[in-house]
Amino acid sequence: MPLVGENRIIVSIGLSILAHTKQTGINALFKASGIDGTKKITSSLIGFTIAPRINAAGRISNAARAVQLFLADSFGLADVIAEELCNTNRERQTTENGIYTEAVEQLEKYHDLHSESVIVLASDTWHHGVIGIVASRLTERYNLPSILISFEGSGGEENVGKGSARSVKGLNLVKALASCEDLLLKYGGHELAAGLSIERKNLDEFRKRLDGYVKSNIDTDAADAKLNVDARLYPEDISEESIESISKLEPFGASNPTPLFVMKDCLITSVNPLSLGKHSKFTVVCDGEPFTALFFGTNIMHEGFSIGDEVDILFSMDVNEFRGVKTVQLVIRDMDYADAYKQKIRSIQKECAEIISGERKPMESEIPDRTECSIIYGELKKYIPTGTGVLSVKKLASSPGMPSVIKTSVALTAFVQAGILRLERMNDTEYRAEIIKREEKVDLFSTPVMNERRAVSNV
Repeated sequence: MPLVGENRIIVSIGLSILAHTKQTGINALFKASGIDGTKKITSSLIGFTIAPRINAAGRISNAARAVQLFLADSFGLADVIAEELCNTNRERQTTENGIYTEAVEQLEKYHDLHSESVIVLASDTWHHGVIGIVASRLTERYNLPSILISFEGSGGEENVGKGSARSVKGLNLVKALASCEDLLLKYGGHELAAGLSIERKNLDEFRKRLDGYVKSNIDTDAADAKLNVDARLYPEDISEESIESISKLEPFGASNPTPLFVMKDCLITSVNPLSLGKHSKFTVVCDGEPFTALFFGTNIMHEGFSIGDEVDILFSMDVNEFRGVKTVQLVIRDMDYADAYKQKIRSIQKECAEIISGERKPMESEIPDRTECSIIYGELKKYIPTGTGVLSVKKLASSPGMPSVIKTSVALTAFVQAGILRLERMNDTEYRAEIIKREEKVDLFSTPVMNERRAVSNV
């Protein structure tokens, strides 16, 4: 619901009540979630910290447990249930991350996202209570409608899948499903989210027909993800005082979004993945001023960013309090290479392509040694764990401890020439890659790209 008018008043009053609540179960859940009396109760805190713990019970356990928490009048019982909900939520997160990883692997191994207009994936092992969250993450990452289907079950049920769907602006999901209703057992929802049931035998036809419908009916202008920038800021504009002023506009939510700002020409000086790479914490220096930045749901190294890159960042601001010390942090919503830096990136990517195609011979200083080749090959296997996928050399080289982008390109060329890798160029920045398993050992330094180094350096 939009947080405007009476809705905004209701939520604002509700948050004030929650901040001073005497309700046993809610206080127990606050305590178990690490929320003490010093932390401000906001719509974001409820939406991203408290609500997931309540919802997790219904997703992978029993929703009645959350009801029992709210009805508890004993602090001892409430504490036990609250801790149980936190554990259930951690289990949900682990399950969700596993499904998300499998879904991305499926996409990169079996699908062409340059030609497909909708994501439809299925599995016999995915928990149906979590697939909706994963569908949302896929839609956010690829900006495509996403449907995940779980054929969980036994006996005859194993051939009936439950699906969760998420859409983008510009496509009415219910209308899209209605165009395939003869293939579905049931469906329902609204424009941006829906659920469905389907028999396994109809899955391929459903995927094909839905793709055709989306291609013909999506409003591409509306579907292009756009975030509104409220203002360009400079380092001197960012302070606890400015954050306090912005907080007077709360509660934030639908139709009253958190203000977003842009800061340009920032240098990435450190990167620290969080939660097994699900999130990123990094440092940017803007006009000589360092800032801590958090990017939730994104590993910036997987997106090709690395230490030394110059970027423009889109962010909201927050105050982090740890052991009584308050610090300003930037919550990143999007980022891109700085305009002046993009030319350098294009030049590097062009050099990579020329090395891989053989148009440019590497200098001796650009040849990786055996240790570096081993590091690059190990990272390549992590990058495409299924052995087949879409590869960006810049993204691959962005992982910690990796040699330079040029050395990475030379190593990939050697892998191709040694017969342990296939590369097919898709566009200016990406290749379709396949790791080839070979029983016998290969000598990378007998490949042409490695042997040519001395000839080039002696010219």
